[in-house]
This record gives sequence, C-alpha cells and structure tokens, in this order.
Amino acid sequence: MVMRDGAPLCWHCSARRLEGGICSYGYKPRPRFHRAEGESDDSLVLGVELEMDGGDRAAAVARIAEKWGEEWLYFKSDSSLDRGVELVTHPISPAVLMSDEGRALWADVRAAALAEGMRSHDTATCGLHVHVNRDFFGRGEAARALAEYKLLTVADRFFEPLAVFSRRRRDRLDQWAGRTLLPASRDGWLASARGASRAARCDRYRAVNTTNEHTIEFRLFRGTLKVETLLATFQFVAGLCCAAKESTPGRLQRVNWYELADAVIGACPTETDELEAYLLERELITEERSAELCA
Repeated sequence: MVMRDGAPLCWHCSARRLEGGICSYGYKPRPRFHRAEGESDDSLVLGVELEMDGGDRAAAVARIAEKWGEEWLYFKSDSSLDRGVELVTHPISPAVLMSDEGRALWADVRAAALAEGMRSHDTATCGLHVHVNRDFFGRGEAARALAEYKLLTVADRFFEPLAVFSRRRRDRLDQWAGRTLLPASRDGWLASARGASRAARCDRYRAVNTTNEHTIEFRLFRGTLKVETLLATFQFVAGLCCAAKESTPGRLQRVNWYELADAVIGACPTETDELEAYLLERELITEERSAELCA
C-alpha cells in the first residue's frame, strides 16, 4: 500500500498518479485494441514505445493526451532517460496505423513534442520499440517457438543491414539491442527453434526480445519524431512479420538481404511508400529495384 497526501492508494492507482499524466515504469493497463473493420482477433497488431527526452515533458504529455487520451496511448517514466518520457500505444493494426487517423496521431505527437522542446533522434538516450502479438503466428508451443526462430534468424543473419536501418550507433545497439548469436544445430526445425528460444530468453536487451509472454519486441530502432521514419519502421516490422509467417526457416536461412527486403515490401499488408523511400535513402535497396517496385 502506498500513501499519497495522507491517503492510502493501491499500487495500480499510485502508478497512474506518478506525475500528471505520466505513470510509473511498471504501469500496464488492460490493452485496448484498434483494428480495422473485419480484422480478426488474432490479426497482426503493433504496440509502439517511443522515447522522448529533454524539454518540458509534462507540457508535451498534456498536449498529446488532450487530443488522443487513454484510448490510444499512455505515458511512462523511464530511468534510462534524462528528463524524458516513454509514449506507449495500445495495440494498433497496420491498417489503422497507415490510415488518415493513424498518420494524424504521429503528426500530432511530433508537433506537440517539438513545441515543448523534446527530441528523440537527436539524443543519446532514446529508442523506438515495436511489439507484435504472438497469437498472429499461431497458438501453441510449436508455433511460438517457430515464430521466434524465424525472427531471430533474420535478426542474426542480417544484423549489419538492420543496424543501418536502425540509425543507432553500434555501441548503443550492443548495449540495448544486441545481436543474438543463435546456437549451431543440425537437428530438425522444431528442435533448433527450441534451442534458439532458450538462448534468446537469457537476455531481453536484444534486437528481437522474446522474453515477453504475449508479444515479441523489436528493440533495435533509434527514437525519432520524423513521421515518415516512424511509418517506414511500422511498415518494415509489419512486412517482416507477415513474410516470416509465410516463409520456412530454411528459406530465411538462404535469402540475401535484397531478397528479404523484397519479401518484406511484398508481404506488408499496407502501402509501403515510406518504407521504400527510407530503404533507398539508407542505400538498403538499389535505385533499379526501387524503380521496379514502383512500376
């Protein structure tokens, strides 16, 4: 029991009342899902954690909360930040994230944060994490292990181009979102997947974090308030999850980076204009391939 102004508060209430609209780090409300009409209860959803630092965090939180409220997002403190805050969304499907409403959400977040002097990319502290729901890949222990194995395989094999995509400095990646070196195995896919799962669960500070019960977390991205980069990141994660679900572990162990990028773009359930522009800007696809995709 916590005391506040001489009155007892339960942990849940005290967490919510830490500072204005900012909750304690451990606060986790019941998720409020935002899916497009007709999407099933196990369709892909993304939960976004965007860290922002500097400036007047209370004023920025008030601005954002006034427009979007608790139905869409909430805010938490984080000891890894200097004077910042972590914005956390409820689960949102890619279709909703790419809708006019989803785009307006991130435009408003950017405008409010910049107006109050906050930054994300231009700091040494901020990350951008994206969670995806495990039940999208299927239910049961085998489906869980294979989903982890396929995403871990991608993060392991393509860590260098993913580091370029992430915009993070290498020392920051190693600290907060390091590479998971999967153990070599000559066993079948399921046995290999279970071995990879055990290895990955030793540390949550990996590019792909599999320690959460209901989600798999992509931790490698640097924070940003640039809407186009946020949307490109969401499109990449959504496309990668859909491509991994459709693929076999063997296929993901054979493709090269350019083939993977094509698969991600092709499997993404939404338009990928921001993703394609971002990949081209970071020289992660060629101009020739970009022209083919636009044809």
